[in-house]
Amino acid sequence: MLSSWIVPIASTEKCSLRLFCLPYAGGGASVFRKWKEFLAPNIELFAIQLPGRESRYSEPPIQDLSLLIQEIANSIMNFGHCPFAIYGHSLGGSLAFELTLELERKGFYPEYLFISGRQSPGHISLRSPIGHLPDDQFLNELAQYKSTPPEILQNHEFIKILLPNKKVLADLIAIGSHQDIWLLPTSLEGWGSYTTGKFSTQWFDGGHLFLNENTRSLVDFIMSKLQPST
Repeated sequence: MLSSWIVPIASTEKCSLRLFCLPYAGGGASVFRKWKEFLAPNIELFAIQLPGRESRYSEPPIQDLSLLIQEIANSIMNFGHCPFAIYGHSLGGSLAFELTLELERKGFYPEYLFISGRQSPGHISLRSPIGHLPDDQFLNELAQYKSTPPEILQNHEFIKILLPNKKVLADLIAIGSHQDIWLLPTSLEGWGSYTTGKFSTQWFDGGHLFLNENTRSLVDFIMSKLQPST
């Protein structure tokens, strides 16, 4: 059952797997619309729409991380039965990790967890703090993300999330880009300590928002994992 939390990007009558995607800070469900062009025909794609973003612009953001994760998890659990995987980028990667923990606690097990553009817990971000800056300087720094809608630049990022030292059961694939100035190889490899399943890393060309710059290569890679026999 659809809710305001879940935006359909691509659906099919014969679904073999659903991919739920969480955007980066300031981004909304539309970040993933281009992905539809490169999906396998039996893969469904849904984007998580957070309060305060795009179609939910008038709703106040949820500041309580635990409540936010519970709301997203409940929406996915009420959606119907089908194998699924989770993808999150940057802040969305941290949310995806917490979401997977919550779903597994409730007996819902993703086939894969894809975390991209996000350092693992315990690794300090290379990104300089910007929350203390005057408004004009803050917006200039945030503009480095590229492709961020101008209206989004008026919204502050979530407070950085410190993930607990817990492990997911799902196979975890950490994804990074070579030109991401905020990510080191060691900080990506650190995600291997946060799963009891299989772990691997994958690198692409592009900056921090390589998912917008190198969309086809990224989606092709994800499809190769979700459909290894094709």
